[in-house]
This record gives sequence, C-alpha cells and structure tokens, in this order.
Amino acid sequence: MTQRIPWIAAASVVAVLVLEWLLGESAGAALLPALTFWASLCQGLIALLAATLLSNATWLPPIRSRLLRVYPLLLVSPAVFMIWSGRLALYPWAGHPDRWLDPTFFIVRNLVLQLAVAAVAYFFALALDRESPRARTLAVVYIFAFVVAQSLMAFDWYMSLEAPWISTLFGAYFFIEAFYIGIAAALLAAAWAPAPDPGRMLPAQVDLAKLLFGFALFWAGQLFAQYLTIWYGNIPEEVSWLYKRAAVSPYRELSVAVLLLMFILPFGMLVSSAAKRSRLVVTAAAGFVLAGYILERFLFILPVRPVNTLVFLLEAALLGVPAALVLFGPEREAAD
Repeated sequence: MTQRIPWIAAASVVAVLVLEWLLGESAGAALLPALTFWASLCQGLIALLAATLLSNATWLPPIRSRLLRVYPLLLVSPAVFMIWSGRLALYPWAGHPDRWLDPTFFIVRNLVLQLAVAAVAYFFALALDRESPRARTLAVVYIFAFVVAQSLMAFDWYMSLEAPWISTLFGAYFFIEAFYIGIAAALLAAAWAPAPDPGRMLPAQVDLAKLLFGFALFWAGQLFAQYLTIWYGNIPEEVSWLYKRAAVSPYRELSVAVLLLMFILPFGMLVSSAAKRSRLVVTAAAGFVLAGYILERFLFILPVRPVNTLVFLLEAALLGVPAALVLFGPEREAAD
C-alpha cells in the first residue's frame, strides 16, 4: 500500500484537473479551499514532527512513523496549485497587474515555495527516520520554509482576492491555523489508526488532545489580535474586510459558526482529563476544528467570489484519499 500512495495521489491530481477542465467557470473558486485545506494539513503534520523533535517531546514515537509517511503528499500541493493557476482571472488584479501581483511572478514564487517545502520535508523525514543528527537542523529549516510558504498562501491566495486590502497579521494567522489542523489530524490518527497494540497509542492521544486544547486558546488569541491591532493602530482601511464577514448576514452567522467550531467547542470539550482519554470526545473535538477551518476558507472567499459547494466537496474528497490512506492505513502495511 505504501508504494501505491504516490500513484493514488497522482490519480487524485489528474481527476481534479479533469474535473476543473470539464466544469470551467461553473466551478468558481471551489478548488482554492480544497487545495488550501489539504496543503495546510499535510504541511502542518510535518511541522508538528519538526516542533516535537526540537522540543525533545517523548510522547510522539507511537505515531511518528505514521506521520512521517505524509511527506510525499506535499508534492500534491504544487501540482494542484498549477491547476489553480488557470483560475487567476478570479483575482481583481489579473486584468491590470503590477510588479508584485503579476500572473507569471505569482505562479513562479508560489510554485517555488511549495516545492521548497516539499523538498525540505523529504530530507527532514529521511534524516528523522535514520535518526541522523542533521534532523534537528533540517527541522529548523522546515519550520522556516513552512512559515514563509503559509504566509505567502495567506497574502497571495486569499488577501489578494480583495486587493488592495492588506493585513500584516494574516500570514501568522495562516501558519498557526495550519499547525492547529495538523494537530487535529494527528489526534484523529492516534485515536483511530489501527495498531498492533491500541493501548500504546493512548499516551500520544492524550498529549495531542492537550496540545489541541492549548491551541484552541492560542487560535482565539490570534483571532482577537486581528481586531485589537485595527483598534489600537487606528487602521480604518482594514475594517471593510472584517465588516463584510462579521456584521453582514449570512457571513455573520458563518463567523459565529467558525468561532464555535475552532475555539468554544474543542476548548470546552477537552477541559477534563477524562475527555482527553475518550476516543469519541477527541474525535469530535478534532473534527470540529477541521470543519471550522474549511468553513473559514469559505468565509474568506464567498463575499467576493462564488464557490460551487458540490465541486468543493468532490475535489476535497479526491485530494483527501491519499492522506486518509497514509494516516489511517493498517500499521502492518506501513512497514511494507
């Protein structure tokens, strides 16, 4: 199965390409949230590995080999980005580009960064698997590449949908969220991935649940920082973007749903120690976080561009097949 994962991933990319070609403009911006979700989740999982290595975490080994298998999927992101580059007409700057928002430069810089993250992840995973002393250095390099790539995703893929609107905190918000959903995916793998000794996964599940609990609070702080900076910095030019999403229905209700899913529900559910040991509770908490992330991508896009929800679900499912096989495939096949 492990050897077939790259072929399955390639088939998923081809299926998305065919779907986008057949649907044309009727797909709207559906590919953007699907691409962002799986790119951020896979990159966030490798960032979690890098962070636990640098912090000398001792609880990760039961699930480390499973998470290590994610790194080939980072090549899916640049491939699907090239498909998305055929939709640049959705951006308001496409008809009158400037030096930074030039279609060719846009494609080149994002493609290079996505490939760089995948390349560093490959060498980091190889060093970590061999327990090489270079793994710690490569972990630092990967986290740097991850932060830059996620920040550029925020600035280029989403912020420029409403150019010339800008927010200097948007990049940090994106890479923190990518790490957050990486924790959620790792928690689901620890709770449900088959293993010869399921009890061996429980300590990893509990610690990942603690990490998810903490990052729910951290995410809320990041969200509040967006508003706080506008207030104390007196930046009225940033208000229009927030007003559309926080004060106008139905986006106001969608904003409340995102807050519930990404902070209030997972934080409240994981307060007790017993909850962190329950597979059902941690599954619900992690699932809420992942669902909240997807809803938030819709919240970012819908006020300015249409998204075909059915197409999004289909493309997200296609891109998610290889990730699901890696995270939840039988342990005995992981060793093939």
